[in-house]
Amino acid sequence: MTTVQIVENWARVAGRVEAWRPPAEAGGAGVLTVRVERAETLETPDREPVPNLLRGHEGRSIQIHVPAAAAAAFAPGIGVRVALDVRRGRKPTVFFARPEGITTEHG
Repeated sequence: MTTVQIVENWARVAGRVEAWRPPAEAGGAGVLTVRVERAETLETPDREPVPNLLRGHEGRSIQIHVPAAAAAAFAPGIGVRVALDVRRGRKPTVFFARPEGITTEHG
C-alpha cells in the first residue's frame, strides 16, 4: 500500500466566479468554480513561505469546496471577482477554502 504524505499548503487565490453550487443540505459544503487569475504564496506568522501548490493554475478553472461556516452566507454572482485562501487536497484536482477571509468584488 502506498502512503501519501500531505503537505500543509495554502495560497491566496483571486479570480472570477464561473459557478456556485450552494450546499445540498444544512451543514454541508458548497462548491465554487473559479477561473484563477492569481495564486499568491502566503506566509506563516514567522514570515516563512507556506508551500503554494496552486502555482501554475492561473488561467484554469478549479472547483473549491467552501465549508459550511462560510457557504451559508455566500452567494456570489457569475463573473464576480473573488479572493480566498485555498489549499489542495490529497488529489491534485481537489481544493478546499479556508472559511474566513473570503472576499468578493462586484464589477
